[in-house]
Amino acid sequence: PSAATAPTCALSGLPAGATQTCTPAPAPNPLAANDVIACSATFLAPATGALSITTTAGSGTADPNAGNNVSTQPLVPAARADMAASISGIPANPPAGSTVNGTATCTNNGPSPAANPTCTVGSVPVGATITCAPSPPPNPLPAGQSISCTVSYTVPPSGGITITAVAGSTTPDPNTGNNIAQASSQTVPQADMQAVTTAPATVTAGQVFSVSGSCTNAGPSAAAGATCALSGLPPGTPQTCTPSPAPNPLPSGQSITCTATVTAPASGTLAITTTAGSGTADPNNANNADTRPVAITPQADMAATLTGFP
Repeated sequence: PSAATAPTCALSGLPAGATQTCTPAPAPNPLAANDVIACSATFLAPATGALSITTTAGSGTADPNAGNNVSTQPLVPAARADMAASISGIPANPPAGSTVNGTATCTNNGPSPAANPTCTVGSVPVGATITCAPSPPPNPLPAGQSISCTVSYTVPPSGGITITAVAGSTTPDPNTGNNIAQASSQTVPQADMQAVTTAPATVTAGQVFSVSGSCTNAGPSAAAGATCALSGLPPGTPQTCTPSPAPNPLPSGQSITCTATVTAPASGTLAITTTAGSGTADPNNANNADTRPVAITPQADMAATLTGFP
């Protein structure tokens, strides 16, 4: 019932870095009967384990009931694991037919270990390969550690793709907004137009012969405004191309064929050339033209006549 001289009140069992504040500060000395010293603490809950928070009261005055000088409260922090997904290495505008190697990463930002962690990669092109490490991942996945998945694929002929990475675990996540990452890309079409010329190596002067040129789209994309033409023909020589008109775009694997019937000139060499083209970017311009020389063997028809005989 008396006032307490040199009264004390303190919290213990707090984690490292905790701060505590007691009021009033300093405490009245003596502390009147029924007056209170209140202490509070602020701290970051540990990732695992339990705490035993203890309040200890004391004074320099004799205490008739020391059994209530100490009070302990257990505290078990709830586990939380912030699983975050990210994607790198996916170009925004890759050429059709090129190879892309990207990485999806699922990281446990803590503070607790992540039970049954997962890293899932989806919406990849047909034929893509996905390899994740470590495999299997640690269970639980400690805070600060990651699962890394390599994604490798061939860029499709056209269109766009959006690759998705999803990070997860069965531990409650304090920030689900970063569980999903996406990376989008738009294919830059590529059409390898290839030219091939067929013509005899030698002909005789005045000979009628045939030449042809084939222009094939080797892909991987369709060729917009595809063209095919023969050149190096004698003046006035007509040529015919089929199909006419050519499909626009010309699908990968299809061809345009041009033919001409030629009358060999008196001498020299013809350079019959097939030229293929399109409005779509070509990854190999070196095969857009093909030239075949045709050597002319001169011919002289010498004729004899007799006159003046009676």
